Amino acid sequence: MRMLRKLALCLWIALLLGACQTSPTKPDATAAVTAEDTATKQAEPVAQEKIVRPQAAICRLMEASVTDAQEGFRSVYQLLADRTIQSTAPALTLFYKPLAFDPKNARYETCVPVASVEGFKDTPLIKGKTLPGGVMLSLVHQGGYHRLHQSYERLFANLDRYDVVGPSREIYLRTPVEDSPDGDVPSTELQLPVMRKTPPPTAKPDTPRPAPSQPMPKEQADETR
Repeated sequence: MRMLRKLALCLWIALLLGACQTSPTKPDATAAVTAEDTATKQAEPVAQEKIVRPQAAICRLMEASVTDAQEGFRSVYQLLADRTIQSTAPALTLFYKPLAFDPKNARYETCVPVASVEGFKDTPLIKGKTLPGGVMLSLVHQGGYHRLHQSYERLFANLDRYDVVGPSREIYLRTPVEDSPDGDVPSTELQLPVMRKTPPPTAKPDTPRPAPSQPMPKEQADETR
């Protein structure tokens, strides 16, 4: 039952990813505005630096439309079920070339964190790997996936101070599929691996040169003799 819930979770994630990757100037006009949308509009997320540790994960590389993430997650979870391997953290997607993203022709990986990939036998499509740790520019998006592009805009607005040094991560902390008796809204963490840009060296002001020594007048020289 737990695995079926995870598979259902992945199907929802994949179907909604297509909506969340719409153009920032043209949000999905078919997305319904719900009560949680109205509430979360008032709280704009803020990007922050954080340090993350390396994470073992089972991943499938995809080179296709983001709507095909459904198949990527399904196959990863099915393999974990067949090998009785438990996931240890929320599922995530790695997006390569996040600053030049094409949702119809994207390169990404659907990943499920696990305790360890030591001894894991790769398949032709699914690999065990360790996601590198390091400094991340992180922003937690609260609300529907159809407004996820707005949080990406806020995240990218900080890149005047950073260089992106790897694929972005989209971590599905809480999804609409999970039962939420307390009315919690969906929550997605966006992460960019970054390095602070080195500021240009500050130009030093010219040091005034001492005036050349003047020869002593002849009269004054005679007096000193």
